[in-house]
Amino acid sequence: MEKGLKSLSRHPFGDHSMCNKSWCHFVTNQQEVYKSLLNGKHIQDQKLKETLTEVFDLYINHAEKLASLGSTQANESFNKTVGSKAPKSHHYSGSASLNYRVTGSVLQKNIGYTYVSLVHKRMGLSSGAHTMCLAKLKDLQSRKRRAIATTRKVKIKRLALKSKKSKSYAASISEH
Repeated sequence: MEKGLKSLSRHPFGDHSMCNKSWCHFVTNQQEVYKSLLNGKHIQDQKLKETLTEVFDLYINHAEKLASLGSTQANESFNKTVGSKAPKSHHYSGSASLNYRVTGSVLQKNIGYTYVSLVHKRMGLSSGAHTMCLAKLKDLQSRKRRAIATTRKVKIKRLALKSKKSKSYAASISEH
């Protein structure tokens, strides 16, 4: 993990001494070009390199903790919320719209659907009776879904389904 993080902070700047040949084509071919960088050349900005190195060093210092990654379910849930408000199929990054959409996602994750009414109040607008009613209903549904998902019975069912799927997958592979 530590070596991977070090290589990631150096790779875009043309330093491939820590890179692995399984993902970095520069290790085996020095004439390779960067497909995602301007003119196919590495980044020259020294200040950016120093800043990125500082950021990566924070993670490198905690590489041992990061190596034993836990569940990414909360991240995936948040990404789904952001994706519902700012789908990749639309270009929102050209204006402040993306910031508002991501902020809305953060608020929804942290305080629930009632954030819309709170934003309206803060702007001096009516919170809206129907908006509040719908938000409370969605928050209630979310709490119920979360409560059910954490019960022992549902966890056992999930594990059984996972086991069944992996067995059928293994069987389909052995047939081929």
